[in-house]
Amino acid sequence: AVGKADLDHHQQLIEVEHQLYGIDEPTMKKLVLRAVNLANNHFDPAKFKRTVAATYQKPASAPATAPTSDQASTAGQLTHKDQLLLASVDKYAPVDFLQSMKEQTGGFVTASERHILTHLLADVKLNAAVINILSWYVIADLGNPTLKANFVDAIANSWIKAGVHDGQSALLQLKAFNRQKAA
Repeated sequence: AVGKADLDHHQQLIEVEHQLYGIDEPTMKKLVLRAVNLANNHFDPAKFKRTVAATYQKPASAPATAPTSDQASTAGQLTHKDQLLLASVDKYAPVDFLQSMKEQTGGFVTASERHILTHLLADVKLNAAVINILSWYVIADLGNPTLKANFVDAIANSWIKAGVHDGQSALLQLKAFNRQKAA
């Protein structure tokens, strides 16, 4: 078994992977155990990242869902389509959400995109719904084939300055930006 000191030392990595992929505790335990270096009985963070990425390379597609009444009542400026999008971004981990979009267009999540999503979660500290709206905007709305780090960082930076904190505020910020661009 892996030592508590190893787990404590790599707690942030484990938590980021949990948020990025939406991994439950029993599954995370198995993934951590698979990442133990058998030669020295220590947790191997690089092996852990590879194991998690390989395990979650092709998640199941997400079904469309209806918005909750709470979302509908607070989303006066949002269309029904926007509300459906908000309902789905709140339910899926960033990699699952991006993979689902990529499957619809015949693409796949690249290693660079996984790194960008990890950066947004771990370093920028955006929540999963905001990251999912950002991914949707770049891939589905703008029609880009991949997430590009500089472009994504620019959007994330402007959203942080604007006080974006959840999926709804991210979507409202996009609408404001598009109105400004059109004017």
